[in-house]
Amino acid sequence: MPRPRVSALLAAAAGLVLLAGLAGCSPDTGDHRGYAVPGELCDVPVPVSVIEPLLPDGERLTTRSGGTDGLRTCTLTVDGDLAVSAKTERWEHGTSVRKVMSATPGLGDAAAPARAGQAVATSSAGLRRVDCGSAPGDREEVFATVRAENAPGESALRKAVTAYARGAADAAGTCGRG
Repeated sequence: MPRPRVSALLAAAAGLVLLAGLAGCSPDTGDHRGYAVPGELCDVPVPVSVIEPLLPDGERLTTRSGGTDGLRTCTLTVDGDLAVSAKTERWEHGTSVRKVMSATPGLGDAAAPARAGQAVATSSAGLRRVDCGSAPGDREEVFATVRAENAPGESALRKAVTAYARGAADAAGTCGRG
């Protein structure tokens, strides 16, 4: 009679092994953000939904902004690693988008935009001319760039640099105002 008891114990043990195996196979995506996604880049309002795809998972986000006359820069680091950098920069009036692209890391191989005012982007960087309007005697143009280290894709960078350039156009100091 010990035979049914042994079979029951073996079946119970096999069930536990199966459950343990299934628990080990449960999907652990590792997605975790222990920080709040900011609603701005370089003190320029940008929707959180546009910034979020540029940022990796992590525990701590640190932002740094700076700049000098004609240049505004900022970086977002996650757990000490550079995640996103953004800047607005003044160039001589009449500077081509192609020239700014060649000076921007990550954009050298991108195709120039077909129409003026369009953003150009690769999987890791985006560029757009800031629409500052025009006034007689303008001697400079402003360009915005956004770079993401996690290479979220061309669409995400195009959206980010477009939102950043539009916000920068209204920000104090970007277009010679404020």
